Amino acid sequence: MSELDGREAALKVREFFHDTHGPLGILMFEVEKAIHSGGAWLIRCSFYPSFLATSKVRYDVVVDAEDGKILEVKQVEEV
Repeated sequence: MSELDGREAALKVREFFHDTHGPLGILMFEVEKAIHSGGAWLIRCSFYPSFLATSKVRYDVVVDAEDGKILEVKQVEEV
């Protein structure tokens, strides 16, 4: 199996939040950056967590580049 590229890693992150929050819990999902380092991808993303949200939430997610497993999810400051 080959390593995931940045696009595939970002799709894994989107899928994770879609499964966790539902399709209406990740409104305007945006990947802000994708950095490959040490066999993993760091994906920084942001989205509105609901229709009533007035600001986006931002997360840093670490994805294993070999198998696409989510290794770490950390919410960072609001956008």
